[in-house]
Amino acid sequence: MLALIDAYLSDLGARLSDVFGADNVLWVEGRTEEACFPKILKVVANRSLKGTAVVGIIQTGDLQGRDRKKIFEIYRRLSGATSLMPTALAFCLDSECMSENDKQDLERSSQGMVHFLPKRMYENFLLDAPAISAVVNAIPEFRALPVTEDEVNVVLNAKRADRRHYCQGFQQIPQDWMSYIDGAHVLSEIFAELSGNHVSYEKMRHSVAITDWILHNRPAHFRELANWIIALLPAA
Repeated sequence: MLALIDAYLSDLGARLSDVFGADNVLWVEGRTEEACFPKILKVVANRSLKGTAVVGIIQTGDLQGRDRKKIFEIYRRLSGATSLMPTALAFCLDSECMSENDKQDLERSSQGMVHFLPKRMYENFLLDAPAISAVVNAIPEFRALPVTEDEVNVVLNAKRADRRHYCQGFQQIPQDWMSYIDGAHVLSEIFAELSGNHVSYEKMRHSVAITDWILHNRPAHFRELANWIIALLPAA
């Protein structure tokens, strides 16, 4: 039985140890969210996860392509195979460039278990000049001179005005551009440009570092996201 559970979890991009002993599971986009969501809840909302495990899905592309029902079918089989499998609270996904119709279809396919982040992706919450400058300045090989917040803001403003960082269909740059821009690509370009291509943006390493800096210095920045996550959890 354990071998069967482990095989199904592997298809979800998870391990038996990820869910063992949990009462329920909050499935998230990837390992970065898996690492950061519990920290955000603890620091911003003083909320313990208690019996909830936050587990990253590796192959999230399966949720958005022709086989997008695959993960929910795997989870259904897994839940039906054993009572040892914790209940899934929700699947927390990036919206990327999905249309409203596609998102609604995915929500229906998952029987309401899919929820999309308030912004296009988690990295959009990390487009913060003070945090970015602090993190890159802690990287010895980044560059000789320190990066200033103003420099980061100049690059951010240039990216804000660049239409290639948005989904097709936008007639003009959205007023709430930080919700719709490709945050991961923007961070990647900021690292490349300000370091003279000496340091590449590493999603897991640098996203967690930026998250930690924000949580330590001004945690209210994550209040919207913390409230969104709390709404998916069992009542305290």
